[in-house]
Amino acid sequence: MKDSKKQHKTIKKIIAFGFASLFIVSALPSAAVADNKSAESKEEFLARSLDQPKSEEQVIFSRMPVIAKKISSDKFVTTNHIHTENQAFIMNMTTGELLADANQNQHMNAYDVLKPLVAQIFIRRNNLDEVVTVKAKSLKKVDPDANVFGLKSGDQITIRDLLSIYLLTDSADTYRVLVDYVSTSDFRFVTLLNKTCQAMSMDQTSFSNVYASYQDGQYSSMYDAYQLYHSLMQNNWFMNTIKSKKMVITYKNSKNKIEKQTIDNLNASWCTNVTVGKGYKYYAQISMRGDNDKDGQFVIFLDDLDQYYLSYLGNVNSLRRISSESGRLIRTLSGKEFSDAEIIATPTPTPTPRPTATPTPKPTPKPTPKPTATPTPTPTPTPSTGKSGLPISSNNARYQYIFGSDYKAYTMSDRPVGYRSATEAAANMTTFTVPVWKMNSNGTKYASQMTITIHKKLADSVKKIFNEVYALDCKFPIKVLVGYSYRKVGGVGLVNSTLMSAHAFGCAIDINPGDYDNDYFLGKGNDLRNKKNPYCIPDEVIEIFEKYGWNWGGNFEICSDTMHFQYLGLEFLTYQGKNNFRELKYNSGKVMSGADVKNLQQRLTKLGFSVAATGQYNQATSNAIKNFQKKYKLPETGVVNYKTWETLINATHDMSYVF
Repeated sequence: MKDSKKQHKTIKKIIAFGFASLFIVSALPSAAVADNKSAESKEEFLARSLDQPKSEEQVIFSRMPVIAKKISSDKFVTTNHIHTENQAFIMNMTTGELLADANQNQHMNAYDVLKPLVAQIFIRRNNLDEVVTVKAKSLKKVDPDANVFGLKSGDQITIRDLLSIYLLTDSADTYRVLVDYVSTSDFRFVTLLNKTCQAMSMDQTSFSNVYASYQDGQYSSMYDAYQLYHSLMQNNWFMNTIKSKKMVITYKNSKNKIEKQTIDNLNASWCTNVTVGKGYKYYAQISMRGDNDKDGQFVIFLDDLDQYYLSYLGNVNSLRRISSESGRLIRTLSGKEFSDAEIIATPTPTPTPRPTATPTPKPTPKPTPKPTATPTPTPTPTPSTGKSGLPISSNNARYQYIFGSDYKAYTMSDRPVGYRSATEAAANMTTFTVPVWKMNSNGTKYASQMTITIHKKLADSVKKIFNEVYALDCKFPIKVLVGYSYRKVGGVGLVNSTLMSAHAFGCAIDINPGDYDNDYFLGKGNDLRNKKNPYCIPDEVIEIFEKYGWNWGGNFEICSDTMHFQYLGLEFLTYQGKNNFRELKYNSGKVMSGADVKNLQQRLTKLGFSVAATGQYNQATSNAIKNFQKKYKLPETGVVNYKTWETLINATHDMSYVF
């Protein structure tokens, strides 16, 4: 009996201790935070923390999405390619199956993963409830033209709220406060971004500045984006936040007064919610507006079985409606086609057609037909239909306008005489300045001027062209501008060129050549511009040149010279015939050498073939070419003919070709 009484007392003690423990544990979060940095009442903390009651939009998930085990990069490939120049993928996150993709191997804009990666940094630190005091120095770094929440020095706000505002509105002040809270300098924060990527095995992502604005060495990949979202979609707070349409943010100002602000989810408001189509339910989206006029968008949606999907569409021209395109992309799952042919441009707001003043069309009185007066024979019009009045009806008319009526006829095998010396050419040139946009290393664009030398007769059209380019909304930045240059046509293999360049006549302009991914690519229409690069010539610039009667080198017959514009005709480069590159081969006893051989060897090295860049076409180079030909399914001859040159250059199109 005594034993059973003892047991009874012990059990009662355990139960009492259990209730006390439960009470203490339930009080812990509030007590811990109330102890945080400064003594404040439980009510004050609750008033500004996320523990206050949520709006309907913010109710926590009843269950977390089921996310499959992460797939490896070699499985992140599918044969169901989408026809688009943009980047795209659709992943079933519940089964771990990649359903469709496009341009998977291209680098994507690092800015597209910045917001979710910043969220991941703080989620990994597990410190969302920490309270941050806003510093004046952080706010001084914010661009006044950027979207801001309106924080002031001395405001106290939780990291959870800062992240929520940043994810939903892209507010520059909240981002800046987060950056300065977690690091002592921008350099340290960039290091933190890169270390987080390494820790998550995001090997194809690299940051070189804090804003992820365009800069060398800064990029990401679609597989890395998938890895990032694979982790984030398993986080309750992240999924709940990005789904919110509105959110009430409560924080304390510098005078200890509670402030409340309601924010809207701008991810949907500036580009509307994505319509996912029958059989699927929209969940949330994160939209990015890049600094290079290229938009990106991640969309999370479900099917009728509550399986979760992630779609990404990137590198989309900001003039297009990205939500419409994301919706069309997702509807490929219902068997629809997706191609750029159907791209819907942002409505240059289709003005609601005004009802014709008098709806009853007045019969335009037919003018009393003039007696067909002695028909003044239509004089052969001075060919001049370009906006600037330049003759554009034929290539001969263009040459005649520049060089005079006694010019030597242009043929495929015989170049026009043009100017016989640099002195003669220079006498026909004029130099002037044009307005341009330039770009800082942090991606900020600013107004400037550049000098260009061009043929006197073309100066007027060039001034008008650059005024219009400067006025474009995209603020296209120009780093290098080349006009007149007395030289022959150059390029890999063009060692025997006799043709003077259009630059020697002052009739051509190169914009951002070489380093900015505007260069030669073999094959007509082979336009491999990297449109994510802000220095890459956008389509709007090409259209302005063409409007004034200038031709774009991207339409050359034998190659695509995407940095180049010229007034003279586009037959210009066909003079070399079928093979514009020197054929290279190894003959024992006689070794071919030259700059084109060295360039070829450098390209082979870049692709991983073992060969030294000696400039001599030796046995080792011939063997490397055979291996290259085998890999690219070409006849294994060891001879570098036109097809081999074409394949090699297109496989290494980011390398410069002009010597």
